Amino acid sequence: MHIPADRVVSEVIDGEVVAIDLESGRYYSLEGAAARAWEAIHAGGDMDAVVAAVAAESGIGADEVRPDVAAFLAELQAEGLILAANGLPPAAGPGRVALVLNRYTDMQDLIVIDPIHEVDETGWPNRRPE
Repeated sequence: MHIPADRVVSEVIDGEVVAIDLESGRYYSLEGAAARAWEAIHAGGDMDAVVAAVAAESGIGADEVRPDVAAFLAELQAEGLILAANGLPPAAGPGRVALVLNRYTDMQDLIVIDPIHEVDETGWPNRRPE
């Protein structure tokens, strides 16, 4: 799995990951175990690396967090934030770790504006009249 760099940008700020989908304009906040999972993915880690990062963050065994990680990876893939190398992650079962992907859509219009082609002489973020 990997993060599509041409579409998704992210930054870690005080332990929280903020990720922006430049294509849809949605942005996301990931904290705690979810942030550690994202960092493992960003570093090129596979499923086992993500599981290890989440297990270390949560203090729960790798076998116990694997279903939660699988569900979280499926959610990231459904949002278009990651692309799977070999299909979807394994199916999730009952879990114990909360891996939360907070989704925000309030700035979509500003994020997807092309500041070179869609503005007039007043500059960004003012859109050119249709």
